[in-house]
Amino acid sequence: MVPWGNAYYDSALLTNAGCPNGTEPYPYNRNRYTCWAGLCNSTTDAPPDCFNGTMLCQHGPGECAGNSIENCAKFSYPSQPLYTSFVYCFEASCTYDSDNPFNSTCNTSAAFLEQCGAYAGIDAAPIIACFEDATLTAQLDLAAAHQTAALGTSKLGTPWVLVNGEPLDDTDDLLSAVCDAWSAQDGAVVPSGCPGAPVSPYDWKTWQEGATLGVGIGGGLLLGLLVALFVVRCRRKKESGAGGVPLLPGEVLRGVAF
Repeated sequence: MVPWGNAYYDSALLTNAGCPNGTEPYPYNRNRYTCWAGLCNSTTDAPPDCFNGTMLCQHGPGECAGNSIENCAKFSYPSQPLYTSFVYCFEASCTYDSDNPFNSTCNTSAAFLEQCGAYAGIDAAPIIACFEDATLTAQLDLAAAHQTAALGTSKLGTPWVLVNGEPLDDTDDLLSAVCDAWSAQDGAVVPSGCPGAPVSPYDWKTWQEGATLGVGIGGGLLLGLLVALFVVRCRRKKESGAGGVPLLPGEVLRGVAF
């Protein structure tokens, strides 16, 4: 999981490079994002100003704050089952303003983050402390920007899902794509959740305990976003709007990159 989405740093670099303006009636500009991705996709010699300037997120400051929370969750709890469980809860608070997408918001209050920590079975205090540390969050956001920029213009949108480094065209095929990639390994034991395995793919508790998808595939990391998307779809089928943590709104995983 790389929480950056379609954000970019707006600086004189883009203006001097002749990056075009778009038609959005707010600061974020999709054309300038595409230009930024094209200029800054080198991992070795990208212009320094690629990662300076004003950070602009597609859905506004609320999304930027949400990305920082998720970067802090990943930093504080590197274990995929832990941070993706927290992110799943946190994303449920994010609202999408269809009239003005730049005004979209997420609940970043300490009380709600503690609730999501309890949901994930972790202490939210390190995540909250990270989020309140402007220097640390800037460093984590910068790292996510570098990872996303490395994809260049091949990344067509968000969420951008990779399985073994290859884009997944249809996220409805996520489970089968992951299981096929796993099964292709010599001597691999198919994990719970795949066809032929004993545990239902909708058993969230079993997944959270590490029995299903939160591990590496063939030497490549199965991104936490894959798991998050998988859990969103399965939880909807299982709960159909039942109580507890609310289901995600229509703008699913609004800012989680890749």
